[in-house]
Amino acid sequence: RHERFIDWMPILYLFGCKALLWDQTWTYGFKRIEDGSTEVYHHGEKFVGPWPIRLIVFFHQYYVLWACQRFINGENFGSEDLDAQQEELACIPLHAFKKLVASLEKKKKEEIEVMQKEPFVDADDLAKANAQYQALKRLKTRRESSIMVAKREHTSTGMVRTKSMKLVAKDEDTQQALRAAMKQPQVRKDFQDAVTEAKQKGELDFKRRLSTRASSRVKL
Repeated sequence: RHERFIDWMPILYLFGCKALLWDQTWTYGFKRIEDGSTEVYHHGEKFVGPWPIRLIVFFHQYYVLWACQRFINGENFGSEDLDAQQEELACIPLHAFKKLVASLEKKKKEEIEVMQKEPFVDADDLAKANAQYQALKRLKTRRESSIMVAKREHTSTGMVRTKSMKLVAKDEDTQQALRAAMKQPQVRKDFQDAVTEAKQKGELDFKRRLSTRASSRVKL
């Protein structure tokens, strides 16, 4: 595929001066190699414009080459899981994790005590609440955090880049606890505050998500 890009010096045209920034033609494509691998190529055919711009384009293409090789040779290339391709994960610090779990455990215990005092309580609801309470008790004894923060950038139709964060549960007990707790506004605020504090202290070490395994996510 051939594409031609033409652009003009910004601002100057407002004063009646139309100066060429670049006029360049590029070829994109791929081909199958004899050994069965696929070569993806992207090279310039023609460039017209000031030589400093040509130099910038030269170094930019080296970056494009590096970025393409990293993406195409990555574990998630070809996956339909777009989250895996664009998300970065960081584990919530253990001290913040234990504080949040202890708070959730206390709230769930109080909720169960209120349910038990009611004259007519649904047995299934009480059993579900007890199961969530037991899951929180198990979480409290852990020596590592099982709640992660997923960060992802989005580009809107207006080319404005925004960021969103979600909580990711690493296992079934954590999923069970988060699924119920995050329905409460105060709990959501507690998690937001914990994530903000950890981010300000530099305790969130974000890394590209490598696994495409399904997990539970709660948007902050």
